[in-house]
Amino acid sequence: MKKTLSQPANLLHTIMLCMSERDMDDCLEDFDDEGTIADGIEDLDSLLADDARSKSSFRRRGKPAAKVAPKLKERLIASISSLRQHSSLASYQLSENDVMAAAYLWGHLAVGRSRGEDWDDTLSWCKINKRDLTGNLRYLGSLLDRNIIVNVDSDATGHQLDPYNLMQGKFMLHSSFRHDLQLRDPRKQIEASLHPVWNTKGEMERDLILFRNLLLLSYPEFSESLNSSTHRCHRILIDELIKPLQNMITTADRHIPLIGLIDAQQPTDTDLIVLLWTYTDYLVRDHSPLCLLANLISSDHGERLQMEANLSFSPSLNELGLRHDRHRSPWSERGYMVLCERVLSTLKLDGEKSDDDVSDMSGNLTELKASQSFDDLILPAEDKDLLAAAIKRYGLREEADLSGWGLMTPLSGDPAKGVKGTCFLLYGEPGTGKTFSAGAIANALGRKLLAIDASRLRDKYYGESEKILRRTFASMRKLVEGSDNPPVFLLNEADQIIHRRGSTDKSCGEVENAIQNIFLEELETFPGILILTTNLVENIDDAYFRRFDVKIELHRPDYECRVKLWRLHLPESIPGASKIDCDYMARSFELSGGQISLVVSNACSEAITRSASKRRLTQDDLVRYARLEDPWSCSGEKKRRIGFCA
Repeated sequence: MKKTLSQPANLLHTIMLCMSERDMDDCLEDFDDEGTIADGIEDLDSLLADDARSKSSFRRRGKPAAKVAPKLKERLIASISSLRQHSSLASYQLSENDVMAAAYLWGHLAVGRSRGEDWDDTLSWCKINKRDLTGNLRYLGSLLDRNIIVNVDSDATGHQLDPYNLMQGKFMLHSSFRHDLQLRDPRKQIEASLHPVWNTKGEMERDLILFRNLLLLSYPEFSESLNSSTHRCHRILIDELIKPLQNMITTADRHIPLIGLIDAQQPTDTDLIVLLWTYTDYLVRDHSPLCLLANLISSDHGERLQMEANLSFSPSLNELGLRHDRHRSPWSERGYMVLCERVLSTLKLDGEKSDDDVSDMSGNLTELKASQSFDDLILPAEDKDLLAAAIKRYGLREEADLSGWGLMTPLSGDPAKGVKGTCFLLYGEPGTGKTFSAGAIANALGRKLLAIDASRLRDKYYGESEKILRRTFASMRKLVEGSDNPPVFLLNEADQIIHRRGSTDKSCGEVENAIQNIFLEELETFPGILILTTNLVENIDDAYFRRFDVKIELHRPDYECRVKLWRLHLPESIPGASKIDCDYMARSFELSGGQISLVVSNACSEAITRSASKRRLTQDDLVRYARLEDPWSCSGEKKRRIGFCA
């Protein structure tokens, strides 16, 4: 047999093709209990010979058609024998039935059916007594135990406890068996992808994540979906695959925090597997289901029964900084393993991420080009005076320093002294100039204005939102501490993030409360200037108001302000603007600055579509759209209409 054809995958493929010939199933059903595969081939020989004679006996050139049955029989017998004796499969101790079951599943894999097959279909090519249900399920369990096949039913339970559970399963060839069929060694691929030596924390973390990804790609059996609630035993396989990482740990720079922890604690191989997996999960998702970890470190079913309980109360894991989080999570009813808070700083994780990790969060900040000066603000006199006092107070830091009077004051821009920064809350009805005022404050202080993108502070994965928020604040701290003139930060519509805390009956409530707590902690020590705006101040949790150093309500504009706003939004560049009676508009409609801008925009959009001499803005245009907007400027006593005017 040619060398390429004698490779295990080709041999199994040949067997599958032979067994897939027409009427093969009918032939195999006639096997008796004492027969062999070779005996069954005798019937196949006659069957195929008769079929060949019933068809045309000539090929294109008129030559008689050769009988295919003898060749098929010889090829099948030779392929089965060669596959069973192949050195790469010696550890499986394959029987003829093992080969038949594998060939059946290989056939479905070859045509793209990879969702798993029922138990009776999996054994349909085997020489078995189909009436012996218990014996057949016991045999199916032996295929599972030897990693020839795998049950891909995520709800499957241990067949050692109850073999009849296998009747509900779905079966595929095990990844280990498929790799051996293809003479492929994933361990070599993983080893070749790693750095030669870990010289930095970044190199180590890159390799840990790469190892995890390659492992899941090569062995789907390790995926969380198949291990979140099911007893499996992966220890023998994981011991082989983790050797490259163990070698890397031996030669790594000892100043890397995780390597230092391993040197100090000298964990067992079992604890090392748990530590590395949990650490890597923290880097990518921040949770490690206890059931999955128990499967990774269990060699057999008896050990697996005790392992999950051992993980929950392991003193050695606690010494490594790992603990069992008993809160329910979306992935596991039994909880998951997490890194303790005390070890996070030791490992330089979370709040002490590397510079590369922190800089990644700068994408959550966007510079706003604010050209307005403080004089451009059109606000009621009292509101503007409060803003002016705040700007003067924080623009003249040295003169406004009250430490000489024995008082601690929030002053920004001097993180070296460890002085807390300043947090503004600007609240009021829509259109009263909150965002515009933030730009004016930044320009008055001679600083850039960076807006925080609130939509990017949340993530769909459990635990990620909290990490993103912390890293965003870390990035903001870095910008403040690394600049002599740090920017002003703006969070618009802040109530979407800092709303009231609620019940923790559900996991979403826990996440929301965790976000609120993180925000509260960060505000306590943030060294920069942060401006928050909201239209719904009543939705903000009461705990925040102590953290807001300056709370200013921007009221709706009074008559004098409305006159100025109308004149501001009606420049001479608009045809007809000079003839508009701004005093009349200010008296007749109590609109906010944002509403006045909208009315002018709508009126001009209509006027510009007219032709000839009518292509100009008129008082009637403004009045028409102001009347549409006016109901939204009141507290609700007037009827509000939605639509366009005739």
